[in-house]
Amino acid sequence: MTRTTRITSFIRTLTGRMVLGELLIHSILIPILFFGINIIVKDGYESRFIEQANSKSELLATLVSHDINQQKIANLLNDAVSSNQILAASLVYETGNVIHSQSRTATLIPFKEDQQFAQHDDNAYHVTTTLITSKGTTATLQTSFDEKPIARQIQSTYQVSIVLAFAYILITLILSGLLGQQLTRPIRKLRDDARAIASGNTDKQLNVISSISEVASLTDNLETMKKALIKHNQDLLAREAHLRSVMDNVVDGIIITNTEGMIESLNPAAISLFDYTKGELIEEHINILLDVNALLAIEQHNIITNNAVSATQSKLQETEGYRKNGGIFPLEVAISKMIVNDQTHYIYVTHDITARKNAENELKQLHDELERRVIIRTSELAAANEELEHQALHDSLTDLPNRVLLLDRLNQTMLTSQRNKTKFALFMIDLDRFKEINDTLGHHYGDIILQQVAMRMREALHQSCTVARLGGDEFAILLPAIEGRTEPANIATAITHAIDQPFLLEEQAFHVGASIGIALFPEHGSDTSTLMRHADIAMYVTKNNNGDYTFYDPCHDQHSRDRLALTTELRHAIDNDELRLHYQPKIDFKTGNVAEVEALVRWQHPRFGLMTPDHFIALSEHTGLIRPLTLWVIREALSTCHQWHKMGHILKVAVNLSTHNLHDSQLTKHIQQACNESGVDTGYLVLEITESAVMSDPVSAMKVLGELSAMGINLSIDDFGTGYSSLAYLKQLPMDEIKIDKSFVMDMINDRDDYIIVRSTIDLAHNMGRKVIAEGVESPEIWNALDKMGCDMAQGSYISMPKSSDDFSQWLQNSEWCLKQAN
Repeated sequence: MTRTTRITSFIRTLTGRMVLGELLIHSILIPILFFGINIIVKDGYESRFIEQANSKSELLATLVSHDINQQKIANLLNDAVSSNQILAASLVYETGNVIHSQSRTATLIPFKEDQQFAQHDDNAYHVTTTLITSKGTTATLQTSFDEKPIARQIQSTYQVSIVLAFAYILITLILSGLLGQQLTRPIRKLRDDARAIASGNTDKQLNVISSISEVASLTDNLETMKKALIKHNQDLLAREAHLRSVMDNVVDGIIITNTEGMIESLNPAAISLFDYTKGELIEEHINILLDVNALLAIEQHNIITNNAVSATQSKLQETEGYRKNGGIFPLEVAISKMIVNDQTHYIYVTHDITARKNAENELKQLHDELERRVIIRTSELAAANEELEHQALHDSLTDLPNRVLLLDRLNQTMLTSQRNKTKFALFMIDLDRFKEINDTLGHHYGDIILQQVAMRMREALHQSCTVARLGGDEFAILLPAIEGRTEPANIATAITHAIDQPFLLEEQAFHVGASIGIALFPEHGSDTSTLMRHADIAMYVTKNNNGDYTFYDPCHDQHSRDRLALTTELRHAIDNDELRLHYQPKIDFKTGNVAEVEALVRWQHPRFGLMTPDHFIALSEHTGLIRPLTLWVIREALSTCHQWHKMGHILKVAVNLSTHNLHDSQLTKHIQQACNESGVDTGYLVLEITESAVMSDPVSAMKVLGELSAMGINLSIDDFGTGYSSLAYLKQLPMDEIKIDKSFVMDMINDRDDYIIVRSTIDLAHNMGRKVIAEGVESPEIWNALDKMGCDMAQGSYISMPKSSDDFSQWLQNSEWCLKQAN
């Protein structure tokens, strides 16, 4: 080992570092300390020398000032030069006379007064002292002191300081080396023990004993670390054994290759999957098992490894696997890149997906079949939805737009006319003599006439017009974009001419007329309600005058005033309880007892006497009084029903609802409030609704009826068979009863068609889970026939005519129709 190598090795040791540190510290501190001390010593010598020189000069000046003899002064000066450090002295009078002493130097040194030591580099310190002689004259004593002795003392001090500094550094380095050896002895012992443990001697104990707390702590920490490393190594071995066990037992095949794709190891599942032996696959290329090149190209962008030992799993890819026997099967592969000890390996996790592929194929077939069925069902539902939407907006008999669609188109036309500053006309049409034909021939023939009337009106109008059926024999026509009255008049004439043509029914000709009222926008109104009201007034004027058509005129409001007066009186009657309820019982065929009672409203008019609903219900619907009128009837009927219950007659009471009531968003709330106020449970209230009322707006009706049924209220379809309801809707409605119209019941004994209709209706209702009530029972023969058909309840004059509240209470007590009392 060369000297340089030994020095480098020594410097790398702790002792070498300590010695080197000491040397570095002293090389900085000692010079600073040396120069500092020397400066202080030098300043001290010089200061003391200057003080002594000044003191001696002043003493000499004092001695000289008392002598007036120049020879004595010269002797004093010479004595001072010979006895002290004075080189020369001179006394200079203000008159210019000078007394010199002898000089101790060979050459005379020029006198230059000094302020500090060695100021003029002449080895002399010159001092000037002013004095006053005994004669009173002023003189100056010039004294020169020798600086060489002091300079030699300062130089000697410098030399001694340098020797001491080097001696101090040398001793310090020697002591540091010795101390370093002493301190590092236990550390070297720890080093040797650690090397022994690293070589595999894990039983080696770190038994280094040291009084230095840091070394002792290091020894304990190393011993703890040794135990932790031993524990960690044992854990690694156990984990490795566990992983090896997992790989041997995992169901997926695991193959490990090098970067060239050569197989290094694989688990039993992989051997079984590809039907090879382990010896046949080791050192073989992975391509004999699967096409990995394409997979690696795809996954190269997804694999990122930055750690010394890491594995990043790729996304699953599908490929083909190759068995030893040449069989090819679908394979799912995940490729991971792993770097261990700077060596790259690839891990292939393989899984046979033959079963899954077969299941996917079956699932695809099922999906295709399901998709086909969904497409078919969607088409059917779309068609059904279109049909339902059409039914909601069209009259079921004539297929004309109903009131809902008419109002929508009327609003749209009004907005367009307001924007474009154009006019349009609204026709209100009521058929003449239709009621007689309908009552005489029956509803079937009346329906045929209505259908033909609708067809004739369509043919008389162009496509931009809207023809709507509002209900019964009432129609409306919306005629957009007109110039004046000529076009509406011509169309009205064409319509009346078309309707005036005879209708052939069973080879008989029947004539039906039409009364038309016309209102123009914006001349006769700027909103829908006003236009419809004015067209309605004009239509009544036409009907009263037996004319064909009439344009609205403000003078027609006289007729409107009569209706307004009647409207005011009806409102007053509702508010002041001037209306009356009459009651007609419904008898249960099975028990022969009263089960329900229908409440029928009457108006005791001060001028016209007792008025039936036919005279004011339509008026209340047109004027908006139908809502308070219906609520009054419900409250009064429930109040009377409560009195019957208190008397022991546990009956249900039935009330009729109008089409307009079904459009009342507050109906259910008001009915619930009326039941709460009367103390009658909702289960004892029956609401009767006609087919026409339901089908005028089936969507809205279904919603309201659903809410009423949810409250526990019984619902009944009134006048069944006279309207044109859809069985598809009827079976969805929450109806409890179906009430057959009296027009079929009254003549069923003599009319076989009516008999068949009644029997079929009863069977249909029972099959739908509904009860059946027959109204218009006027004879025992009808009663007996209905009883045989299985009808549930009957109502009519054979049982009882409608009676006032008091008369009906008396009838309950005395009638032969016994009422089954509540227990």
